[in-house]
Amino acid sequence: MAPCAHLARGRSAHRHARDRLHLPPQHRGDAALFLVSADPPLTEEEVTFLREVRAKVRRLFFVLNKVDYRTGPERETALASLRRTLHEAGPGEDVPVPCVSAREGLQARISGDPVRWEQNGVRQVESHLVDFPARDKTRLLQDALAHRARDVVSDALMRLNLAITSLRMPLRDLED
Repeated sequence: MAPCAHLARGRSAHRHARDRLHLPPQHRGDAALFLVSADPPLTEEEVTFLREVRAKVRRLFFVLNKVDYRTGPERETALASLRRTLHEAGPGEDVPVPCVSAREGLQARISGDPVRWEQNGVRQVESHLVDFPARDKTRLLQDALAHRARDVVSDALMRLNLAITSLRMPLRDLED
């Protein structure tokens, strides 16, 4: 299961997902979904995890969930707090953060109610995620190639430095 898939299961699940972030560079993802509850703000540990996830994926989507438990002003406060945290966590881009109620979205989907499906924000998330690969295909390919080239060069430099260091070691031993 992808690291961010664990996030939907609860706040402590990111500890388990962190182990899965230690992957070789060629296992970077194109995109990930970071699901945040409207209840409490992100903890410092979750912000650290967010930074680690950002380093492993090319595009990160954010969704503010459980907005049905908040009044309009409370929802706006939660959204503003999340946006502030995202800006502080870098790189500071202004990303869309749809507000949803997954519970109401599920009920709308099960009952086949397209109006409720649209109103609770889940349709916006679905459209954004489905359209993302087609819309950003060229940029994704360029980013993937650039990351891969950087990883290959970095690996080659590390091996070269290791070889040079190992070749120099006997000379040092002879000089002593």
